[in-house]
Amino acid sequence: MRKDSHLERFNLFASAAALAGHAGNPEGFRQRDFKFLVEMFSNFIDMTLNEKTLTIHNTQIMRFLNELFDEGYAKRSSRGSQPSYRMTAVGIVQILSKLSQRPPQFPLEHFYFVFHFLETYREPLKGILAHEGKNFPPTLRIEFDSLLDTKKLLDTHIQFLEGELKKIRQRILDSENVTKLTRQMRAQKKITKDIVAAIEAAYPYDLNSQKPLSKFYESIPPQFHDFIIDFALPRRAPQMWIPIENSLNAHLENLKSLKGSATSSKKVTA
Repeated sequence: MRKDSHLERFNLFASAAALAGHAGNPEGFRQRDFKFLVEMFSNFIDMTLNEKTLTIHNTQIMRFLNELFDEGYAKRSSRGSQPSYRMTAVGIVQILSKLSQRPPQFPLEHFYFVFHFLETYREPLKGILAHEGKNFPPTLRIEFDSLLDTKKLLDTHIQFLEGELKKIRQRILDSENVTKLTRQMRAQKKITKDIVAAIEAAYPYDLNSQKPLSKFYESIPPQFHDFIIDFALPRRAPQMWIPIENSLNAHLENLKSLKGSATSSKKVTA
């Protein structure tokens, strides 16, 4: 599944909506309340949506809520014509872990929503502890508090971005070296086939194990051979990878600045 797929986005905002719905009404939230929260949360951050909110259908909502019930993460009861849902202690921790332990991934903007949600809803979520009382055993309380450690969450994402920056910087360096090598060999009147062989030997690309550069060149029309070497390759770093590097750098600085407002793990009491 694509990381930025419709279903992935729905589950991100649906997990937050389930927790927010329970925190706002521990006696039970209804389907329409849940749907509004999903739409509101998606409106906060998903700027690529064609509409103002994530488009979801009642069947998707019912499937998600029924799965919570089937897994024992929520209890279902009837209040009038519509059922209401109340998260269980285990369900609260499991759904919270989906957000807090969500691995670093693109688009990076979605992480800001997770961070904002955990920080903003910290006190309402902690209020669940007092409301649940004995239904929230000590082991779950400890795990619950650990999942709200946003400083730890930020450290994980900072490490991820630093790794991504190392990779993109290596690509930029390799691209610059390839361009330099190409120009040197052109000055020596070398043909494209020889240049491709030299590049393949010195700077193998990520997909080299699937299709070496020389094999790739054999598979494309001859009129594009010189075009790629002399025109396209020199422009990849300045037009694509350096802007990406700048964007990742900006995200990294944002995450570092957020650490000043993040909350570390502390002992939770009922």
